[in-house]
Amino acid sequence: ETKFKKEVLDGRRQAIISAKSVKDAADGCEALRNLADQARDTYDLVRSSLETALNELGRTSTFQKGAMLLLEQQLHLSPVGQVILAEHPGVFGAVKDAVNN
Repeated sequence: ETKFKKEVLDGRRQAIISAKSVKDAADGCEALRNLADQARDTYDLVRSSLETALNELGRTSTFQKGAMLLLEQQLHLSPVGQVILAEHPGVFGAVKDAVNN
């Protein structure tokens, strides 16, 4: 488990956090989420890692409120993206709340 986190999850999470475009972030999120489908026993680890990445991404100067809304729209375009949105409603709901206030 620790080896999986260090060798696989950490790199994919960092790729999401350091994304310079909405497309790169969406692609990174989908790549990370796909790991859970490839190895079902990693679901909880992948979900937690993706949640962390999305929260950290939303705090970066590149991906504040507006870009996170665009990321949400991009994720709606694919089946895997829709799964991500369904599994992490708190992340995207908080973004919408922040934009509306």
